[in-house]
Amino acid sequence: GDAADALDARLAKANPRAVVLSLTPYGRWGPRASWEATELTEYATSGYHFFGGDPAREPLALPGHQVGFHVGSHAAVGALAALWHVRLGGEGQRIEMSHQEAILNDHT
Repeated sequence: GDAADALDARLAKANPRAVVLSLTPYGRWGPRASWEATELTEYATSGYHFFGGDPAREPLALPGHQVGFHVGSHAAVGALAALWHVRLGGEGQRIEMSHQEAILNDHT
């Protein structure tokens, strides 16, 4: 919270056109903000195991780094949109995105 907000203010003052992307497992605020996270817990709390998991078994990890793929693609699109906004003459942007949001977005 406070340290990140202070850094944001310093960056905005130093470069008003800066694009800052903040990625956290469950967001900077809210009931899950302080939760520890692994790929397995992030997938389980997003509901993905509902689609492919076996209720009689423990949650199983998917191959590769699926959370990273989801989060990375959403973060890239958000950052590129913000950079395009700046290029068109807009102000810098602060992008807050949680891993949970990226994974849940892929459900819809």
